[in-house]
Amino acid sequence: MVNHALSSAGSEIVMATCNVESFPPSSIIDGRPNTFWMTSGLYPQSFVIAFSTPINVDTVYMQSYNAKKVILEGTAENDPTEFREIISQELPQHNGGLQKTSLPSACAECKYLKVTIASGYSHICAVYGIQVSAT
Repeated sequence: MVNHALSSAGSEIVMATCNVESFPPSSIIDGRPNTFWMTSGLYPQSFVIAFSTPINVDTVYMQSYNAKKVILEGTAENDPTEFREIISQELPQHNGGLQKTSLPSACAECKYLKVTIASGYSHICAVYGIQVSAT
């Protein structure tokens, strides 16, 4: 499976609601399992991934910690101001463990993918990585 959401694949984080210097949003797409983006303690928290070219997103795999409700939105437009919801899902709590979640997206065409953590199991959560498969 090709991961289209890696910086090495030409993707980049173009917006994040939180930017802690030690835990930057770029950690989400760096491909390293021991780096992560950490939120500031308020919800919702979001980040937007720009793909190098539009893709038909099939499934999004997310590795997170303490995320409760996650919303995926996408747009194929060149100007990412209007997003449409792809899926909204509540994640199970993993009591100190990493959440590994598969979010089906019904082949949504996206140039930009917005991930919103609407709520968490704690006041701070983290995203360790995103994998995006396409058809």
